This record gives sequence, C-alpha cells and structure tokens, in this order.
Amino acid sequence: MRQTLIILSLLILGCSPRKEQKDNNISADSLKVVKEQEPKLALTETNKCEQTKLSNQFDIAIDFKRYVDTTEIDQMNFLQVVIKDKSSKTVIDSFSIKSSFIYSFMFLSCDSMTSYTTKFKADREIVDNYYGDVVVADFNFDGYDDIAVVNDGGGNGGPLYSFYLQSNDRKFIKDNFLTDLVSFFPSKFNSKDKTLATYVHAGVCGLGENIYKLDKNKNIWTKKRHRIINVCED
Repeated sequence: MRQTLIILSLLILGCSPRKEQKDNNISADSLKVVKEQEPKLALTETNKCEQTKLSNQFDIAIDFKRYVDTTEIDQMNFLQVVIKDKSSKTVIDSFSIKSSFIYSFMFLSCDSMTSYTTKFKADREIVDNYYGDVVVADFNFDGYDDIAVVNDGGGNGGPLYSFYLQSNDRKFIKDNFLTDLVSFFPSKFNSKDKTLATYVHAGVCGLGENIYKLDKNKNIWTKKRHRIINVCED
C-alpha cells in the first residue's frame, strides 16, 4: 500500500511541470495572435503652418498628421488647431480633432483655409460644399469670429465640419447642434433673420435645403425648414 502511494505521488509530481509548460505555451500563442492583430500605423503626411489672414481678432496655426494602418486599408488623422493673439502671439485657446477619413489634399497647406470676415480666399470656387479645411465666419451673429474645421471628408454631399464658437472671454467652444445636426458648411448667412442655410445633393435632380434659426435671447438653434428642390426643372 505504501509503495503504491509513493508511485502515485511520483506520477503526480512528474505530470505537474508538463501541465504548466502546456499552459505557458497556450498563453504565448495567444499573446502572439493578439500582437499580430494590433494595427501598425505609419506616419505618411505632416503639415505645420500658421495663417494670419483669417481674422482681425486672432491668428490660426495647425499641426496635421496622417497615419496609415499598414495591416489594412485604413487611415487615422490627427489635427491640432491653435488660436493665437495677433499682437503677442500667445496662445488664446486650442482644440484637437481625430478623424478616420480625410481626403489626401486636405490640410496640406494654409492656403486651403478661408475667411468670410477678412474675405481671404472667399472667392474660391465651391465644389461639393467644400469651403476650405478651416473656415472663419460669424456663425451666431454676435460680432466674434468663429471657426469651422473639416472633421470628415464626407460623401457626395461634401465634407462635414466641426463648429467652434468664440465666447466673450476668447475661448472656442464646440457647438454640438451645428456640428452634429447641421454638419455641412452653410451656403447662406442671414444676419437679419439669424438663419443659416445648407444645400446638399439629394438624388440626381434633388437639392436638399435646410434652414436653421438662432433664438438670440435663448441662444438655441432650431431647424426652421426643410425641402427638396428639383434642380432639373426648367
């Protein structure tokens, strides 16, 4: 009986290291699979520049980086926008945008920016709602220059923009209504009625018109009207 117990003990001790070794092998294999699935990002494009012609209230500098995932056909873009005082060049405010889809021609030059307050590049030809990578205008009709920045290349309707409104203390606050619901850059500004209008492709002959109105007393945006215009009619 005693001899049997000794033999069993030796068998158990002899098997334990093998089991541990097997578990270690499984763990190593699992880590290898996870590591192989991790994205491999390669920096393909960069641009740092400063534009002083967009506003009489501030200057804008950008730092753009484009990465491509070498394991898949994919990209990731990072943009930092820095707002500077025109005289002292000190930083007033800054914000960052991350996007998975930006066209290859975007953010490669500070000349691709537009201003509707100083009229810098304001006469550029507008194709598919592309008004520039960074656009300065007074979106909420308060006399302060605001900033719109492309956050997605978009589709047939054109690029999508993030809107940052300048506050009284010179901070730039992202407006969620304009960014999430308006999205496209306004084709028309009506300072008297406090409205913005966007026009976006809707089929072969359709043009979707959306008009948004700002209640200045409550500082609230609402959609005033939506209609489809048939551009194929004579």
